[in-house]
Amino acid sequence: ETRIKSTIPMGNGHAHIHKEIPVAPSYIDKHLVVAEAEVSSLVSRLDATFSAPTINYDYFVQLCDKIGMDASTCIRSFGTLGGGNHFIEINQESRTSEYYLTVHSGSRAFGMKLFEYHNAKVDKTLKHLNTADSLEYCIDMIVAQHLARMNRHIMLQLILRELDLDYDETRLIESTHNYIDFSRGILRKGAIPAELGELCIVALNMRDGILICRGKGNEDWNYSCAHGCGRHMSRSEARRRIKLKDYKKVMHDVVSSSVCEATLDEAPQAYKDVDLVVAALEPTVTIEKHLISVLNLKGTD
Repeated sequence: ETRIKSTIPMGNGHAHIHKEIPVAPSYIDKHLVVAEAEVSSLVSRLDATFSAPTINYDYFVQLCDKIGMDASTCIRSFGTLGGGNHFIEINQESRTSEYYLTVHSGSRAFGMKLFEYHNAKVDKTLKHLNTADSLEYCIDMIVAQHLARMNRHIMLQLILRELDLDYDETRLIESTHNYIDFSRGILRKGAIPAELGELCIVALNMRDGILICRGKGNEDWNYSCAHGCGRHMSRSEARRRIKLKDYKKVMHDVVSSSVCEATLDEAPQAYKDVDLVVAALEPTVTIEKHLISVLNLKGTD
């Protein structure tokens, strides 16, 4: 726990980013090449007369400037966890005793700045966006989603390096929620892709860990699945109703210095009953493994 906390800044704000730039421009380019391919595919489908931009490190710097974010600050926020329900876990599969490293985070402040930029341009009378504005939004969103993916990859690499373990990208299971699937035209809020045969992750809570599932590709459910248990209490209600001593009691089997007043709203009691959620998943996925939390870390600021 100490080694992970010394490696990954956790929490919100400028106090919780890397002091030094964690990756070179070439690493960012590597991830943005994939974003560029997705942008080109989207533009060719929506407007063949539109010239798709080259998505690379220079484009990223210009995009930061456009949305009013310092590029250096943005880069130093990559490889950081953030706060709220974001977490780093070490999980164990009960049948095989295998250990898994799980990271839940997004694009950090970049995504919020992007939202603020585009939201300020929108006519609130629900008019359709014009073609130029809509394409600009879609392109920026694709970039943000790939930067979120990059952020998680950086954290995994930094943690495994600190623990003297190998990073093998071919063994990753990536399960994204709160994003736009441009290939299918589906906005998944609180949902993850669950295409036929696709491995996916359903987060339960700090105590009960995660489920490794395989998608059923159910068209009636938009080829999707719930991304987690969902809240049983609002954050304010959880802070009001859950006692710290009870929170500590239910978390006694999990190593975590994050069990404190600051994360009361993330206590297992604040989330829906696991058995209820497991039953509700049946139309969308087959559960293959239940990974129990061994160590859980969250931002506490």
